[in-house]
Amino acid sequence: SSFLHEFYELLQNLIYLFLDIDIKTAEEALILNRIEKFEKYKEHLEKLVKTIYDNISSKNFGELKFIQTIFLNNLQKILKILKSLKENMPVLSVMATKKAGKSILINCILGDEYVPTSLELPTPNVVKFIPWQNDFIKLIIHSKTGPQEYHFKTPQELKEFLRKLYENAKEKRISLPDMSVYYKSKSNFNFILVDTPGPNYAATSHKILTYKWIEKSDSIIFLIDYSKHLTDDEISFLKHIYSSFKSRKKLFSLIFAINKIDLIYEEEENKSIQRVIDFIRNRLKSLGFSENLTFAISARQYLEALKLKKFMEENKIDDIYLALKEYKKVSKESVKYLKGILSIYEDYFDMENVDIDTILGLQSGFNYIFKNNFVLSIKATYPLLTFGSGEPIAQPPEEYVKSPKGYIYIGYKF
Repeated sequence: SSFLHEFYELLQNLIYLFLDIDIKTAEEALILNRIEKFEKYKEHLEKLVKTIYDNISSKNFGELKFIQTIFLNNLQKILKILKSLKENMPVLSVMATKKAGKSILINCILGDEYVPTSLELPTPNVVKFIPWQNDFIKLIIHSKTGPQEYHFKTPQELKEFLRKLYENAKEKRISLPDMSVYYKSKSNFNFILVDTPGPNYAATSHKILTYKWIEKSDSIIFLIDYSKHLTDDEISFLKHIYSSFKSRKKLFSLIFAINKIDLIYEEEENKSIQRVIDFIRNRLKSLGFSENLTFAISARQYLEALKLKKFMEENKIDDIYLALKEYKKVSKESVKYLKGILSIYEDYFDMENVDIDTILGLQSGFNYIFKNNFVLSIKATYPLLTFGSGEPIAQPPEEYVKSPKGYIYIGYKF
């Protein structure tokens, strides 16, 4: 425990220094190496197992028919595991109490505006985002009467469609069915991203929906609202997450992010971001999260910067100030906000020649989320990859083992 404590403190200090360093234990590196090898050869392995299955099933085993049956059953189990591994995607859920900025963070991770934010409308249901290779976006609404499917060309079209659904749900004070959004991923991440409703909204159904996804998640990004500093609702919510993740030995796959940190610069009293993080970390430790990594982020700042960068690339503009002049035609509110962020970096941090990549790069929490999907890979893949490890999937029948004819030991290990 002493080593783990020192290890997490080292990682946290690297976060303070904005250093993007990938650190793994020797055991983790070995596991990752196994996963990479499996990914490389899984198609060949599946083909090989199918060939063996066909060959064995075509033979006449006579009085040893039961051995053939055992072999075929075990090969079917292996094929089922291989199928699960091919289809299995880790689940990363974004959770927080109401108006902490979950949907803005979802949009940041997806790299575009797919869903309305809490500034516009609260999320009244669970929305799963699943990467695929098609160029269009597919939305499936899992209603009680059966799935309803819709197609969209752009994230903005989907967002507008969801806005209307959310407005209707808010007006009627109802929850919506779970939804699945299939989108073309712009990153190397291969995981299911889940947007959950705040459990402390008036509707009890919101709490039930969100708590259900605690159990289904391989990793959780828990957003803490900077302006509130761990409220009673947040602490109550965290206790449920702690109980679930501790029982499944997944505490290390939790990521804590203090959102809206840009508000710190609007206060008269000068505050240190590092001290704010340390304060929150100490409170988290008192709740049982003794080893935790905590980031300070501004999801709105990151999303606004992403939108401006896209505008600059489309219009072939390199200078951020020239881009802001032109961007006024798109969104005056965004320009006003981004100019405020630029003045913070120039005046507060005494930085010169701030560009769009500087604004994005200083959000170290996002760099960690985007580049370090190791935890997700391990949690989703390795438990299946080691299925049956060290133990036979099946044993020879007892009567055959004791047969006077002797017996053949067959290794059923996968």
